[in-house]
Amino acid sequence: MVHAEWALAALDGHGLAPETMLDLHVLLYSHVHVIAVHLEREAQAEAAAGLSEDQWMDRQAPAFAAITSAARYPVFTRIASGCRTATTSTWTRCSSSASSRCWTASPS
Repeated sequence: MVHAEWALAALDGHGLAPETMLDLHVLLYSHVHVIAVHLEREAQAEAAAGLSEDQWMDRQAPAFAAITSAARYPVFTRIASGCRTATTSTWTRCSSSASSRCWTASPS
């Protein structure tokens, strides 16, 4: 209830209907919960594979390039093209971690 009160207090006073406030609270709570679950799974997978996040992502570059060079996913490709450097066909991915590390990999 402490989290619910905090979230609802942050939403209060913005002209939202009570149902909308509760929906937003549940949405935020669910988002935080799911992110935490996936971070835990990622840590377990990293330990099991023996690869860092950066090493794993580097190995995925050919698959990522294949997906974004095909016409099957035009919206994703258009959005992902913003990750391509201006001078080469190298993909740059910034980590979602707090360190903001980036990796680059040339698609094959």
